[in-house]
Amino acid sequence: KATGVRPNLALVKATPIKAELGILVDEQFQTNVPGIYAAGDVAETRNLASDGDTCVNANWPNANAQGRIAGQNMAGQTTDYPGSLGMSSLPIFGVPIFSLGIVEPGEGKDYQVKLRRGVGIYQKLVFKGNRLIGGVFVGESPDVGLVNDLIQKHIASGLVKDAILDQRQPAYLF
Repeated sequence: KATGVRPNLALVKATPIKAELGILVDEQFQTNVPGIYAAGDVAETRNLASDGDTCVNANWPNANAQGRIAGQNMAGQTTDYPGSLGMSSLPIFGVPIFSLGIVEPGEGKDYQVKLRRGVGIYQKLVFKGNRLIGGVFVGESPDVGLVNDLIQKHIASGLVKDAILDQRQPAYLF
């Protein structure tokens, strides 16, 4: 496993601002101290792939959206942030690798893992009940956008669990 990103919480250590994994914020990025906001790699927000858990998802798309929404709220335009999704992508020796959401769910809790393996291909989808909560794509990855949407929008995807990896899901269902 990679070590990931850890927020530098030294800035708030001797203050009344609450922090756990990151600085705790509400849906508008305000901390427990009125008028003080935190966003980006230091903010602990709702994890879209889970059932209400919070986390620090330090990546460019999340930081960009968080900064924009925090700025709107600081300027008086009340805007809620729905939550963030852990994701990463990188090519290794020219092979694209993508991961989204919860990809190592642990045991129990109604998790189901679907795999597709082939020459130069590894694909993994993680479901919790009827909902897609994570995915890994190595090599061929034409449905990363669909997987991202299914996770972020909490769309019930139980009917197409087997079809997504075979790329035969009816897109009109979504």
